[in-house]
Amino acid sequence: MFGGSPAPGEENARKAALLEELSRLGGVLCARCHARVGGHDYVASVLLGYKSTPYCLPCAAALLGRDRRELLEEVHDYARRIDCFRAGWEWANIALGLAATALPQDAFADWYRASGAGAGGGGARGKVGGAKAALDREPDATWDAGDMSCGDLVLELRLRLRALPPGAILAVTARDPGAPADLPAWCGLTGHTMLEAAHPHYRIERKAE
Repeated sequence: MFGGSPAPGEENARKAALLEELSRLGGVLCARCHARVGGHDYVASVLLGYKSTPYCLPCAAALLGRDRRELLEEVHDYARRIDCFRAGWEWANIALGLAATALPQDAFADWYRASGAGAGGGGARGKVGGAKAALDREPDATWDAGDMSCGDLVLELRLRLRALPPGAILAVTARDPGAPADLPAWCGLTGHTMLEAAHPHYRIERKAE
């Protein structure tokens, strides 16, 4: 997935795959507004679980009910801690003629400092740990993700949660070594609630619409 300690060869393969995808972006358009998807947008889309339907960052923020600037900063902070995503973010900076380590406000200067930049006005944030009543409930669905990792895991997780009604609980078994750190962080970015995390078993409550 995004974190943990994958073997060096595995991490290098993930990095190479992401950089290859970035180099082929070309005329990929945002699935919502049809603007061209840039490198930063694509890295964020993979990280957020939209690998198969990339969005520009403003549209991703709108879909998640999040403030654009806040989401951008959190995605950047998350990406820079994970080798393959950091490499992708730095590639996107260089493609714009920026220093590899340029900050989000440099890459998105056109709207970053704008007053009221939030597309969604700042939606509900995901939480870790839930009420006892939720913890005592039987899950509404279960999913064994096996060793699935990286963008594929959160893509499938997003689709499975979307198929459930708000407030439903999904029990997930995820054996990827990065899951203990990454699944709670993903919930925080997307607004779902991580009720319980006892690797490799996780219980996630789908967010309200």
